[in-house]
Amino acid sequence: MTDLQLPNVEPFLHKRALDFFDAGDASGMLGCFESPWGLNIVYTNINSLIDRGIYEAALLDAYVGTSTNNRHWSIKNLPFLFGLADKQRLLESGDPLPEGDAFTIFRGVSGKNPYRKVRSYSWTLDEEKASYFANRFFLDDPAVYVTTVNRDEILAFCNEREEQEVICLPHSCKRLAVGSNRTLPTASIPCGV
Repeated sequence: MTDLQLPNVEPFLHKRALDFFDAGDASGMLGCFESPWGLNIVYTNINSLIDRGIYEAALLDAYVGTSTNNRHWSIKNLPFLFGLADKQRLLESGDPLPEGDAFTIFRGVSGKNPYRKVRSYSWTLDEEKASYFANRFFLDDPAVYVTTVNRDEILAFCNEREEQEVICLPHSCKRLAVGSNRTLPTASIPCGV
């Protein structure tokens, strides 16, 4: 049994989290924590998760499984976490990608910096879903951004919550009028790190 660092697990769930880890069940292990702590657990236990062969599954589960969002994670740290992942294993940890060589993806954002993150990994194939994310917290300046990515740029696809979530870090994107297919008269902005 590997010694995991489990700082945010309730004492009565500690053994259960270790049992899930030993069984190779990343989702079960992360289910022992409140979802916003998932990325912290993955970060704290990178080497153990890699050694156990469940790093990619744990990373994807922690990233997409949060109950709110990952705004407390800097865009400077996320490339490190995703960069450690084996791309094929990460892709296989999600749902199968829809057919196609290129995908139009959308991202809904709102609020002010540092929490307004146009540049990040969570995008969706559904413009209406992006608009929902832009407006769900009733923050200032909701916006939807759009871009097109090639199949090989996608790290993972998850549709578990029917959000058609595409995990990738596009190079550029354009702002749309929320709830409309009409592009606002703005230039492309960099979306990559």
